[in-house]
Amino acid sequence: MWTPTEDQIDRAAQKAQAAREALAATVDAERDRRTALGFAFGGKTIQSRPDDLLKITGAATAAGIAVTVGGKLPGDLRWSDPDADFVWIAADNSTLAMDAPTTIQFGQAAL
Repeated sequence: MWTPTEDQIDRAAQKAQAAREALAATVDAERDRRTALGFAFGGKTIQSRPDDLLKITGAATAAGIAVTVGGKLPGDLRWSDPDADFVWIAADNSTLAMDAPTTIQFGQAAL
């Protein structure tokens, strides 16, 4: 009966670990590729890279506060700044104006 040496066992373990790491890197790369594709909202494609998602989360949180604390209503595009409509720049560089309730939905869509 053949018994592997300790060196053979170590090399096999190293190969298995390298294969796991390569697979993990491939999965991460595919996740990042899909994330960078964006998501649809309001008839537009919205970028969804990690930094984009942080900004979307921040906007949705601010919108939630504007609705619950500030009483902002649907149709009020100046919920964030009284001097300018709240807009989001889409992947094609067009803008999408949003009131606070829509911005909350926008955050939910990004999830």
